[in-house]
Amino acid sequence: MKKRILIVDDEPLSVEPMTMLFEEEGYEVKTMNTHKGIFTEIDEFLPDIILLDVFLHDNDGRYICNLLKSMGKTEHMPIVLISGVVDEETILNDDVSPDGFLQKPFDLEKCVTMVKSLVN
Repeated sequence: MKKRILIVDDEPLSVEPMTMLFEEEGYEVKTMNTHKGIFTEIDEFLPDIILLDVFLHDNDGRYICNLLKSMGKTEHMPIVLISGVVDEETILNDDVSPDGFLQKPFDLEKCVTMVKSLVN
């Protein structure tokens, strides 16, 4: 069975290359450009990992990350925060507990390596 990735990012220029690369790597990919409906999507799609943009136009990815990490069914689901605005040190100082962080623009191969290490 293919591993599943949920990408939540409102920047098409980030989402499209990641989607293509992960599909080429054999992953099943679902994308969202908003946090609205994320809990329903998680219940229906059952992702193995979530790539979550820090600054979505309608919410803060750090808040969503902490919320997911505090819920029973998603607390152990790997979440990688991605951002072109803030750096890893800032993220880690914000009382956020993602499983990984990628600074945009990031090397797609580094992204694949991180995802593989978190889902395998």
